[in-house]
Amino acid sequence: MAVSALTHDNISTLRQLLISTVHESLAAQSTISSQLQLYVDRAFVVNGIGTVITGTLAHGTINLGDKVRCYPSGIVGTVRSIQAYHQSLQTISGTCRVALNIKGVSRKDIGRGHLVVSANDTMTLADQYIIRINKNDAKLKEKKQRQVEAAIGTWHGVAKVSYLPQTQLARVVFNHPIPLFFGQRLALIQKGGSRLMHGGEVVWHDFIAGYQKRALYQALDALPIDLNIEHQRQLRLTLQGYFEPIVDSREGGYIPTCEQTYLAPYCFASYWLDAWMQNVLTLLQDGDAMATNELSSLFKLDDAVVNTIMQHLKQQQKVHLSYGKWRFGAGDNEDDLPAEALVILQQIRQFGKAGLELNKVTVAGGKSGYVSLVIKNTLLL
Repeated sequence: MAVSALTHDNISTLRQLLISTVHESLAAQSTISSQLQLYVDRAFVVNGIGTVITGTLAHGTINLGDKVRCYPSGIVGTVRSIQAYHQSLQTISGTCRVALNIKGVSRKDIGRGHLVVSANDTMTLADQYIIRINKNDAKLKEKKQRQVEAAIGTWHGVAKVSYLPQTQLARVVFNHPIPLFFGQRLALIQKGGSRLMHGGEVVWHDFIAGYQKRALYQALDALPIDLNIEHQRQLRLTLQGYFEPIVDSREGGYIPTCEQTYLAPYCFASYWLDAWMQNVLTLLQDGDAMATNELSSLFKLDDAVVNTIMQHLKQQQKVHLSYGKWRFGAGDNEDDLPAEALVILQQIRQFGKAGLELNKVTVAGGKSGYVSLVIKNTLLL
């Protein structure tokens, strides 16, 4: 299509093409995340008002009185006023330019390149990400790792990039943890110059065991061009067996599919969860009592994930916790004791064969009669 600014040929057509392209891009981004995301351009203090930030609201909606969280500091503030297009507003939705007066956040806590999200949302802070690049330059791959400049939102800094052979993937390592989300777009620029090397998007930021890396790279390289949040969930279910869904407290809890099991805050692939629980029950039935961290190390899972599943088995009376270890079958669970009883139980075990002496047992703020009562109930275990 030939366009002329002098004769105005096809200017209106070009305008419509640009508008439709932007709308398509925004629609694609909205399928990745509907969370509030605002990258800060400027932050300053107005006398009598407080901290004011300006930036581009990429996604989500902001209302007066909303609680927001600022990254990377993690500090929470309250939106006291909203301005856009020279007007004071009660609410505003992306995508648009906006200025916010935030109470509870000082000027030193926020600046250019920082990210503002809802206080109910949590962002991953990591110093390593895998991105899918949309341009493949064979000459650059001759060097295993190189320094580049990265531009993300309004953030700009130095990073190291290494290309994963025979894929359209690259590992990007930053000097310090920064907040990014699945599908986040970024640009890699030649260090010390202005030449754009690659555009790309984040496709992975979680830990992955060494034996799973090949499967991960194959799965990431096979992702479709247009990403959405379901692709991320399916990746985690396939590789890990679970994921932690982003739950908006205003919309209720996460609703799993028929092939998933939701044990807050994690959603598990049902087949994976059933197999894992059966393996653990078989292990414990053979007489090997194990602590949560021992199970985590054995199965290469986070402690929080293991504890969530074990608590589920405890509710089904298939396991119980005694002496800090999980044991097969129903029984009394020491983690159900009140805090005071747990303190006393720990002291009783410390006495060991020396025997329990009441006058040596202490509970912060506890009377002697109360301590005796707690001890009697504790010894029932």
